[in-house]
Amino acid sequence: MAYSGGPRPISYTPFGDFVVFFFFGLVAVGGTYYLQTLSLTPGVLVAATMVGLPATAVLVVNNYRDLDPDAQVGKRTLAVLLGDERTRYLYLLLVAAAAIAVVGVASVTTWWALVGL
Repeated sequence: MAYSGGPRPISYTPFGDFVVFFFFGLVAVGGTYYLQTLSLTPGVLVAATMVGLPATAVLVVNNYRDLDPDAQVGKRTLAVLLGDERTRYLYLLLVAAAAIAVVGVASVTTWWALVGL
């Protein structure tokens, strides 16, 4: 409810991207793992990051598409603050970091992990 509703929706602020990364990556993956094992490992945090980064990239693409209309109505998303060019670089960074994380996991587990690419 706080993300898109209420008097100050988080989605109208630069913190929306962090919230998506945190809840779709760290909380969803890390929380699920913790509930089943009652522990957290560095590998789980890497896996949670691998899920959170592309989820955040999807939000960045959406905010990029709405960059001008959002700015006109006063939304202060991260894309509005960064502007056109830097938002594209942020997207590239998120996608590249997710791919690098997949390759990193494959290097310490099995090459089957590369299916994630």
